[in-house]
Amino acid sequence: MSQEIMNRMFLADGTDYGLSSVIAGRSGSGKTYLMTELINDALKTAPFKEARIIYVSVKNESYWDKVKPTYDLDELFKTLQKSRIGVFYPTDPDMYEAELDSLIERTFLVSQENENTSFCIIVDDCNVLDKFNSTSRPSKMMTKAAIAGRSFNIKLTLVVHRIGNLPRILNSSLNAGIIMGISPMDNDYSKKILALDLDPYYDSLNSNKYSWGFADLLTGDVTLYSPFGE
Repeated sequence: MSQEIMNRMFLADGTDYGLSSVIAGRSGSGKTYLMTELINDALKTAPFKEARIIYVSVKNESYWDKVKPTYDLDELFKTLQKSRIGVFYPTDPDMYEAELDSLIERTFLVSQENENTSFCIIVDDCNVLDKFNSTSRPSKMMTKAAIAGRSFNIKLTLVVHRIGNLPRILNSSLNAGIIMGISPMDNDYSKKILALDLDPYYDSLNSNKYSWGFADLLTGDVTLYSPFGE
């Protein structure tokens, strides 16, 4: 897999490429499988030697058999002292945002104590979070991670069903995205808000199962890829 794609999606390196990233695709488009494969490949490469991946799953699903998920932040960061991947399950639907904010705040503190370590916080199914939509503002800590994270070697990767679900305040803090299985409304939104034209790729992304595109959100360029595994 392309080192550039892995770096831009998951590596916090303090540059513009260290800004947040997004993975967008309808249910069943294969976005979680592709994300997992990319991370597994990335952790085998030199740029990710000191990287830590924090995967937050509100559905309480993990894709790393050798990593024990936890509901406890102390246990999560204890795991990250030995493992390069940590999996966190929020416990209370009414407290998802508060638990995520606590995790992000803790990551900022830990990053200051470990200046040579980078952190990528992947939030899957962001759509279930309160106020995570194009007309509202996400929590203060999520906004901080997106806007100020790169200064602390922290990257926020947002996994959503639709590009149009992204809060607008976060759009200017995105460096790259992976696009899979989109709707016409996503096309309209991406052109209007992200200056990203997906029209030429719409048919391929929707007619070829598991095909995907890498979007450079700094330049507006899109590269289309064959279905993974081929």
